[in-house]
Amino acid sequence: MKKIFLTALLSIIICTTSAMASSESDAVLKFFDNFVVASNNYDKSMENYFMPTTRIERIVIKPDNTRAMLVIPMSEYTVQLKKGAFLAKTIKYRNAFKNRKITKVGNDYKITAQRFANADKEGLNCFYIITKVGNNYKIKTESWETKHQGFLKYIKE
Repeated sequence: MKKIFLTALLSIIICTTSAMASSESDAVLKFFDNFVVASNNYDKSMENYFMPTTRIERIVIKPDNTRAMLVIPMSEYTVQLKKGAFLAKTIKYRNAFKNRKITKVGNDYKITAQRFANADKEGLNCFYIITKVGNNYKIKTESWETKHQGFLKYIKE
């Protein structure tokens, strides 16, 4: 009788834990979907999706297929978002994220995907680390591969 009770109790705990983790993953994906919509619509509240200390990475894929990384301070990234919003909105620049996968990393969640800018046929790798802050979620890291060579002038090697 004790074995049956303990087995049933353990099953309930495992199912409850799985359901909680699943619902939190769903909440993180919903947060990410809302972020993508805000981003693609150049919503002024977009910067609220980020932490003040968010790490912004751009991995530039050079013509010889080597890579160089640029880390952009969040303060500079916010300035650049505001400066570039008008032109980006004018040309209807959008990002789509396909083949998304979410994994739990410690207390955070990592979303990996392929990012398709505008009508690109080839997706480039990206990932986001999303963390819970109070009752909300925030982007802790945004990392994109890019073929935009203009970033290279900012990389100090």
